[in-house]
Amino acid sequence: MNTKKNLKILIVADEGGQFFYYKGAVEELLKRGHNVSMLFAKGADTEFILGSLKQFQAVNPGFEFGAAYTPSSSMNMVLIKRRFSTYRRLLLAQGRPKFYSNRVIIYLPFFLRFAARHNLFYINAFIKSGIFGKWLGYVEEKIPPDKNIIAQLRALSPAVLVASTGDLSSTSPESEYLKAAKAVGIPTALSVVSWDHLETKVTIQIIPDILLVWNKIQAEEAEKCHWMPRSVIRIVGTMFFDVWFETRKSPPREEFCARYNIDPKKPILTYFSSSGVYGDEIEHLRKIYKAIEGLGIQLVIRPYPSYTKRKVYRRRLKFYRSPESSGVTLIPPSSLRPFTEDSAQIFYDTIYHSFAYIGIGNSGMIDGMLIGRPGITLIDDHYNDIQSESPHVKHLIASGALRVAKSIDSLRNIIKNLQTGKDGLEAKRQAFIKEYLRPMGIKVPVAQLIADEIEKLLK
Repeated sequence: MNTKKNLKILIVADEGGQFFYYKGAVEELLKRGHNVSMLFAKGADTEFILGSLKQFQAVNPGFEFGAAYTPSSSMNMVLIKRRFSTYRRLLLAQGRPKFYSNRVIIYLPFFLRFAARHNLFYINAFIKSGIFGKWLGYVEEKIPPDKNIIAQLRALSPAVLVASTGDLSSTSPESEYLKAAKAVGIPTALSVVSWDHLETKVTIQIIPDILLVWNKIQAEEAEKCHWMPRSVIRIVGTMFFDVWFETRKSPPREEFCARYNIDPKKPILTYFSSSGVYGDEIEHLRKIYKAIEGLGIQLVIRPYPSYTKRKVYRRRLKFYRSPESSGVTLIPPSSLRPFTEDSAQIFYDTIYHSFAYIGIGNSGMIDGMLIGRPGITLIDDHYNDIQSESPHVKHLIASGALRVAKSIDSLRNIIKNLQTGKDGLEAKRQAFIKEYLRPMGIKVPVAQLIADEIEKLLK
């Protein structure tokens, strides 16, 4: 592509872990002769993240990183406006569980939370009204961009600013940086970093020059529910799973099983623990325990890759280590995200040596699909709203790429069939991968497509 070289690309992210999401695109941009800076709102100062950033910088002199500014007060007017925008959008969403709008209430001003939760004085009807929506737009338009961010952008002088979709609390920095960049004439791109962001989490507050989405589903969601002009939307796929498109080798089964004290003769079924939004999952696991009883299966649990200080994760860990979970193996033994090559290899080896995996509805189920193993989800009353009505999980289930069980007996039958090699969903899994993750070509690295779109903004 015919563009100027040695230009600075600025990437703004909510937390340090997003470095690993962007790493492929950063490497591609550096290879093309550009310089790349990343700013993080939080989490970049932890030992692991900081060490990874410094290590990457040491071998890539065109890369640098620093801190991003974020709203400093919960009563900041623009912050209140953006939280109401997210709450309003989720209220307006048709056919989606109230769970998603309800969890935004804790971020509203404290004196309005009770009224919103119980719809006192029909407050939610007013929030959904066109009048309130126009007022929110007016507030956003009248509040000027953050002076500190303006000064930072002028000092860094990037040719392009790339931001990531943020969080429910609206304390993530993408909106302020997009607003400031537009004010000083810097071209902007907004990248969707997760499969559920557009449908159940963030609201896009500032229209970027280009919006980078995974697939047609996200493009339609952006246009319909985030009011994005179709002209700014670019379908590129996702870098989130690029790591699994690389050729990998796994150690022999005996070696892998010896590492974790597993009987190599037993077939392995891996359970993906989910985020805290699903609760402690203990009753769900008990149903799985019952379904595999007497089948001679080794159950492996992969703890959810998050901080273990939260009560829900501590309760899970206690259950994993209780007599009731005797015979269950944790791999890895504690929470670990597949960021580094070593942790990604542990994930790959675990799924490679499993005959199948099972989960409630997290992105790990897509990881397992890419590694080439069949997946199962057990839909029960407790999680039915989230599993059957959550748009992102709904897409996965509707694709037919997963085996769906609705009772312990049906789960047991599915497991027995998969245990003996009766699958039959390989074609549907490949179709989902092509349509949802790499719609522009199964062999085309998404990092290259994103770099192409960024370079187009440099013209």
